[in-house]
Formats: sequence, structure tokens, C-alpha cells
Amino acid sequence: MFETRCPLHERYDIAIVGAGIVGCATARQLAHAFPGRSIVVIERRRGPGRETSSASSGVIHSGLHLPPDSWKARLAQRGRTLVLDACAQYGIRMHHCGMHVVVSPRDAPHLMGEISALRELLRRARAQGVTCAMVTPWKVRSAEPAVRCLFGIRIPDVTVIDVPALVRALADDAAQHGVTLRYGTAVHDISTDVRAQHIVVRQGVAPQVI
Repeated sequence: MFETRCPLHERYDIAIVGAGIVGCATARQLAHAFPGRSIVVIERRRGPGRETSSASSGVIHSGLHLPPDSWKARLAQRGRTLVLDACAQYGIRMHHCGMHVVVSPRDAPHLMGEISALRELLRRARAQGVTCAMVTPWKVRSAEPAVRCLFGIRIPDVTVIDVPALVRALADDAAQHGVTLRYGTAVHDISTDVRAQHIVVRQGVAPQVI
């Protein structure tokens, strides 16, 4: 893993706080788009992706539960494509497992409502171009023997990825393109004057300014 250290009181064009998947992906993209800009990523942990990103399930959803005409649905589809392309580029493990949404036998008293909910999911999926189909209980059990259901929907385009590995790959790519990664450094304060923003960081005991 690449790590670069920055001297104190150095000026940067862009500072990113947090080396999770968003911070590392942002740093990587900015480094490619603006090769002449100096960029620093400040992270309090000793490496990238060690908080929320490492706790992620890694499931890359199809977005079928979202309103089809919403920006969130469009971004879910576009984001899925970008994430899977990045995994292929960096050689990150992917498991194209698909997903079932099922009606449990415990939901039998509310069966009509559950059927309506599944029909709405099917409508949203088809409006977004997401492949899906109604499946029988026997079809579900052939794929998931521990699952008992009355019926369900099968969505094949759902993938599980190794999120920590992807974060490390993005951080390494950013570092190779000149981004400074400053691990073990917590942001203590941010202030602004007419010329610049000043970030006070804590590395060890005493606060330091960059």
C-alpha cells in the first residue's frame, strides 16, 4: 500500500478529510482530472477504509426499490456500473450472487398487501430496465435451501464485492498519481481567512497546521 507523508505547514490546492471509499475515490478522480493540482487526504486511522467503509456489507444493489424517475434511482444504476468497472480494473473479488425478495409464511395474514408490494417492486424494476421475475417457492429453495417462502422475486443483477480491497486500490491509485495520504492524523479544526483555509490536525499530542 502506498503512503506519502507531507511536511508541516505545506499548502495544498485540495484537502479531503477521510480516507473511506468516498474520500479515496474522490482523491483518485481529482488526481486524474487535474494532474497539476496538489491534493492531500487526511485520515485519523492508520490506513484507508477502516471505519464505515470496512463495515459495509459490500452488496451492490440494482436499485429496484427506488422510484424509477428519481435521481437516486439513476445514480444507483450509474454507480453500480462504475463500481463494478472499478472492481474489474483493479482485480477486486466479485460474487454475482443475485438476490431474492420473498413473502414469508408468517406474512400470510397480510397476503394481499404483500402481493401488492411485490407487484410494485416488479413495476419499478421493469421501469428501470432491471431484470427480475416472479419465482415459485421451489425455485427459491433450490437456490437458498434455508429459505421458506410463499413466493418471491428473483433479481439476478446483485453483486457482493470486497469493499476494503477496493478502498485500498483507490488509495494506491491516488498515491501513484501524486496524492498525499496522511494517515494517523485527525482534523482538529478548520479556519478560513481571505486567502486560504487552514486545517489544524492532531498527530500525536500537539496540534499542527497544514
